[in-house]
Amino acid sequence: MNINKLSSTLAIVLIFFFLFVALTPLYSDTSPGKTSLESKKFIRLLDEKTSTREILGEITLLNSGERSFQKRMEIIKRAQKNINVMTFILYNGDIGSRFCIVLMKKARLGIEVNFILDGMNVVTQKVLQKIDITPLLKKMKESGINVYQVDRPWKKPWMLNKRSHEKLMIVDGLYGITGGMNITDEYLRGGLHPEAWRDTDIYVEGPAVSEMQDAFIKNLLYVRKKAKYKDVDKELKKFKELPGLTSAQRKQEYWSQFFPPNDKLVDAKVRFVHSLPRNNQRRIKDYYLATLKNAERYVWLETPYFIPDDEIIEALIEAASRGIDVRILTNSPQSNDMGKNIAWGQRYYYKELISNSVKIYEWQGPTLHSKVLAADSAIASVGSFNLDRRSMNLNAEEIVIVRNRKFAASMTSMIGNDFQRCSMITLEDIKVWNKDLKNRLRMKAVHIFAPLL
Repeated sequence: MNINKLSSTLAIVLIFFFLFVALTPLYSDTSPGKTSLESKKFIRLLDEKTSTREILGEITLLNSGERSFQKRMEIIKRAQKNINVMTFILYNGDIGSRFCIVLMKKARLGIEVNFILDGMNVVTQKVLQKIDITPLLKKMKESGINVYQVDRPWKKPWMLNKRSHEKLMIVDGLYGITGGMNITDEYLRGGLHPEAWRDTDIYVEGPAVSEMQDAFIKNLLYVRKKAKYKDVDKELKKFKELPGLTSAQRKQEYWSQFFPPNDKLVDAKVRFVHSLPRNNQRRIKDYYLATLKNAERYVWLETPYFIPDDEIIEALIEAASRGIDVRILTNSPQSNDMGKNIAWGQRYYYKELISNSVKIYEWQGPTLHSKVLAADSAIASVGSFNLDRRSMNLNAEEIVIVRNRKFAASMTSMIGNDFQRCSMITLEDIKVWNKDLKNRLRMKAVHIFAPLL
């Protein structure tokens, strides 16, 4: 009897033991349905590689110029305290004029408006494109807008090749927009552009906007000559401490104008990554490399300019060798706004990649200017970063990385629709191209000068 009782007890213990072993994976960090890109290990890796942290945010995909500029006008109307805008290019066409007029109206009402743009572009578009925005900038200043140009060429000629490529807009520290769009007419249909350029922005609300505001304030400190680029992180901390204000109440009041409490209920995990190669930062490139290395099913990329370095090429090939569906969507010679020679130069890299199972698609519509990534229905990103040497090694850039399945699915669907307007490149296409000596020379020449492009 005692033996039977002992046997029954042992049997029950063994059953519970095996049930525990069998069920434990369901509660682990790598449970079925959960990808590596959603694991705690990958999150910690991005924390380290990008020097950022995940914050809650509410995000909306803006996959056309009409949607993005409509949203920009909407949040400008809401502004109560300050409007901060940063752009690589500003034209005085229809959208540029309308956008700046709305900003000027707000400035005249006493709202602080800060507007930063790349100083080199102001010169090059005047000389090369006969687009002179100097009168517009003068009107903006007269209305009370604080207008700044980053690294004007005659003041800092040694910075000619290191550009400010960022596109940011933050209103009252509560609403933010970033992505690939400049303030130009190419994004709207009509006139010289019967079809708008294809580009992507992202709208952000919630606590994550504070990280976007951080990046803008760093640039503001630099253009106001309050800090050198190498010291902007340190000076940002000083700015938040506001040592010049004596009263604690005044400090809080001034600080809250830029960084107000933001407890909006949100469900997406967001990180804003600001990368300054001139400070030896490669945060965005490291995010791309980490995603390629850890993806399990697919990584789809859109980039208007594709001039990768060896490290990116190796990562793309390695991912494809593991059976990952790696796809790159970029411009064709007909759609590339930088000219046919640059587009032909991109083709230099195609053969090695396609031979190793990386799929490459060329856009057949008007210019593709979208800079996005979607992977494993788990993570997606939007920003100003191109997959080229300039964004990796020279330009100041930013992206928003979103860890949210619904958003990742929307991004994947968007890119999937874009594939419908593309031609998939084959090795046979490359064989035909290489028969022409002119084509071979163009591809080789761009490769040689790739570090400067």
